[in-house]
Amino acid sequence: MSETATAATITAPDQEESWVYFEGGIRRYRDAKLGLMTHALHYGTGCFEGLRGYWSEELGQLFTFRQPEHYRRLRDSAKILEMELPHSIDELCSITDELLRRNGYRQDVYVRPLCYKASEENYEEVAVKNAKFRKVWEPWKKFRAEQVQWFSIAEGRFDSFMVGTQRSAQKGQKKG
Repeated sequence: MSETATAATITAPDQEESWVYFEGGIRRYRDAKLGLMTHALHYGTGCFEGLRGYWSEELGQLFTFRQPEHYRRLRDSAKILEMELPHSIDELCSITDELLRRNGYRQDVYVRPLCYKASEENYEEVAVKNAKFRKVWEPWKKFRAEQVQWFSIAEGRFDSFMVGTQRSAQKGQKKG
């Protein structure tokens, strides 16, 4: 079992004043903002771990439980989603220790490290910049457009589908 001791000497702040690690630095929770178009918010491309910290009144310290093991699992989960953690396991443990120290918890805690895809670009923007992605995206986009008609059959009435199909055919004839 690996444990990391962290001294806690001040009262824990309220959430807005608490310290977090966000976008490469330690900052106040109130200053950590996530855009509404963030990939992870729309597509669930993220992973997390949960690690415990136990306060010892006798020793006046907070002990975290198996940080390296938790961060190894987080790294492995991130790899599945084709993401890389920006720090080594030791660095992540040090960042966690520093956050716990700054927040001054004098109680048991639960730490929730998150890793997520933060890009706010949409697929069209990525396809313009990345030729390899464009090779995959263009056929997928065409497939999705064709599937709209099939989804219409499954979700609507057949006669509504036929009207939509006839209108699509008429638009195609006008172009030619």
